[in-house]
Amino acid sequence: MKCVCQHVYARKILGVLDPGVKRGIGDLGNRWPVRVAIGSQVMVNGFSSQRDLWAHNRYNRSSFPDLPAQSAKFSTLAACNWARWLHILSSARMGITVWILNSQRAKIAVLRDVLKFQTGLPGFRSEFEVVARGILGSSNLNFTWRLFCVMPLPRLNPWNDWSSTEEGLARDADSVAAAIRDIRVPLGIVRTERGLALRRSDLGVFNSTPSDSQQYPVVGFVPSVPLEQLGDLSFCTDHGLRFPYVSGAMAAGIGSVEIVEEMAKNGMLGFYGAAGLNPSRVEQAIDRLQQTLGERHPYGFNLIHSPNEPQLERAIVDLYLRRGVRLVEASAFLDLTPHVVRYRLQGIHRDPSGQIVAPNKIMAKVSRVEVGSKFFAPAPAKILSFLIQERAITHEQAQMAEAVPMAQEMTAEADSGGHTDNRPALTLLPTILALRDRAMSKYRFTQQLRVGLAGGISTPSAAAASFAMGAAYILVGSVQQACLESGTCDVVRQMLADAEQADTTMCPCADMFEMGVKVQVLKRGTMFPMRATKLYELYRTYGGLQEIPAADREWIEKNLFRATLEQVWQQTMDYFATRDPAQIEKGRNDPKHQMALVFRWYLGQSSRWANSGETSRRLDYQIWCGPAMGAFNEWTRGTFLADPKNRRVVTVANNLLYGAAVLHRLNILRCQGFPISRDMAMVVPQELNQLRHHLDH
Repeated sequence: MKCVCQHVYARKILGVLDPGVKRGIGDLGNRWPVRVAIGSQVMVNGFSSQRDLWAHNRYNRSSFPDLPAQSAKFSTLAACNWARWLHILSSARMGITVWILNSQRAKIAVLRDVLKFQTGLPGFRSEFEVVARGILGSSNLNFTWRLFCVMPLPRLNPWNDWSSTEEGLARDADSVAAAIRDIRVPLGIVRTERGLALRRSDLGVFNSTPSDSQQYPVVGFVPSVPLEQLGDLSFCTDHGLRFPYVSGAMAAGIGSVEIVEEMAKNGMLGFYGAAGLNPSRVEQAIDRLQQTLGERHPYGFNLIHSPNEPQLERAIVDLYLRRGVRLVEASAFLDLTPHVVRYRLQGIHRDPSGQIVAPNKIMAKVSRVEVGSKFFAPAPAKILSFLIQERAITHEQAQMAEAVPMAQEMTAEADSGGHTDNRPALTLLPTILALRDRAMSKYRFTQQLRVGLAGGISTPSAAAASFAMGAAYILVGSVQQACLESGTCDVVRQMLADAEQADTTMCPCADMFEMGVKVQVLKRGTMFPMRATKLYELYRTYGGLQEIPAADREWIEKNLFRATLEQVWQQTMDYFATRDPAQIEKGRNDPKHQMALVFRWYLGQSSRWANSGETSRRLDYQIWCGPAMGAFNEWTRGTFLADPKNRRVVTVANNLLYGAAVLHRLNILRCQGFPISRDMAMVVPQELNQLRHHLDH
C-alpha cells in the first residue's frame, strides 16, 4: 500500500490535547505546517498503539504516547480505544478521514463496530466519510492496523474561522489560478457571501478578527505539493534523487552522456543508451560519466536483451561488472538470461548486521506480466545452478539470491517509441501494480517493490495521471530525444517537432528481425517504415538471397542498399568479424540466415544515418518515436518550447513535474466542490528561471 504524506495545521491546538499528548509532540505546535507521517504502521498488541508526527523540516520525529492497554474482547473495548484515538485527533480539529486495513490474521469485528463510536465524539459530524470496509480485529489480540489521513471533508471546519481583508481572498479565475500555481503555499477554501473562495495561509489569521478584516468559515483545504513528493519518496531516497523523474535509455547513444549528466546534476536519473553500440563505445561513456559524476550523482546504463547476439550481451555485462556500473535498465527481455542474473548477483553479501546486500541494481522495463513476474521474483534455480557451475557465484551467494528480487523497480512500458507492445497505460499500470502486490505477498521481500510508468508521458496531464494511478516515478523517452542534449541530429529534432499524434507506425526491428519483433517509429518525413516492412516480407517469402526475383532485387539494390547484395554481404562479414564471427559461419551455411544478416544491415544503418544526420539518406531515417511526441508538440504549440532550439531536458522535466503538481492541486480543489474553469487547468510551459521560484525549498 502506497503511503501518502499530507499537510495538516497544528497551530493553537496544544491546549486542547491531553497533557500526555502535549508532552509527546513537544514544541511541534509552534511550527507550522506540521506533517503527519501518513500511512505509518500502527502495531496493536493488547490494544496499545502509537503514532508519529514529523515536523515540516524532514525527519524531526516525535510521537504520541501509547494509549492505555486493555485486555478484553475486541468487539467492545477495542472499539472504544480506537474511538478514543480518533477523539484525540478530532480534538485537535484536524478534520480527518480514517482508513484502516486489516492484518492477515484478522478474524472478527468489522469497521462499523469502530465507526459507530465516532458519531457522538466532539469534533466529528455525521459527514464522516467511510473510505474502507473490512475485518479489523483478531481473537488473539495481536494484529496490525494502518491509519491514513486524507483531505478534510468540505463540511468539516478544522480551523474554525479565518479572518482576512478582501485582498487575502482569491475569487476570480485569474487569482484562483495564480494561487493554485504557487504550489509551495497551502490554501484554504472559505465560504463567503459570494460563494467559495481561496485563502492563502500567509494572508490572514485564524480565530481572530482584526478591525479591518472579516471572518470566513473554512470549509476545505488544498495542500502544498512539492515536486519531490509527487511519486514514491523511498524511490528518490534509495537512488539519491530529488525528483521522481527518469530519462530512458534511448538506444544507439540517443540517451547520451549529456542527458545523463544534466539529469544527475539536477536531482533526476538518466540512463545511457548503450543498446546497439559496441563495448568500446560504451566504455568511453563509462569513462566520461565516472569522471564527471563519480559517486556524487546517480546514473545508470542500458542492458538490452540480445537473443541473436548472446556474446554481445555477455560482453556488456562483463564491462559493467569490471567498471563498477551499479545500476542498469534491463529492456526488451523476453526471459531472464544467465548474463542479467550474473550482473544482479555479482558481489551479493551480508552486511555486519546480517542483512543481505546486492550492490548491483536493476530497473526492469516490461509490458507483459509473464516477463515482469520473472523480474519481481528471485533468480530461477536453473540459472543459479548454471552460474555455480561456471564459478560465477558461490553456493552461499545462490542461497542469498533466494531472498532478493531480480529487480526492485519495474517500469511499466506502455505505448512508447522503439520496442513496445503498444499497451494502454490505463490498463498496464494497474496490472503491473497488482503483479507487485502478488510478488510481495508471495516472496515477502524485505525491500518494497516499486513500479514506475513509461510510454505516452509528455504533458503535465499525463504525468499527473501517472502519479495519481500510483506510479513511483515516471520515465520519459521520446520527448528527451527531441531535446538538444540527445545523441541525434538537428534535422531529426525538427522532424520530431513537426510530428503529430498519428505520425507513428510499427515496423520490423534490426535486433530481433528474424522473430518478427517490431518497433514504433516516426513515419512522417521518412520512407523507412515502408521499406523495412518490404524487406521482412521478402524474408518470410524466400529461402535466401538467390531466390529473390530480379525485379525485387534490382529495387532493393537501387533504392535501399545503393550497392549490390554481394557488396552488402561483404560489409556485413567485415562488421561481424570482430563483433561475433559465429554469425559469418552461420550465414555461409544457412542462406536464410545470410539474407537476414544482409537485411539487418539496412535496418541497423538507418538509425545511424538518422543520428549522424546523413543528408543523402534522409528518406531512410529510422527514428524511434511514440505518440507522446505529438502530444508534447500540441501542448507546447505557440510557446517557447515549440522551437527545437529551446528544448532542453531539465527545462522539459521541470515543466512536466510542475504542471503535474498544479493539476494535482486543481483536482483536490475540484473534489471539494470548488468551481474550476477551463482557463485554470491550462498549464503553459515556462522558462527555467521562471520555475525556480516553485522549485526552491
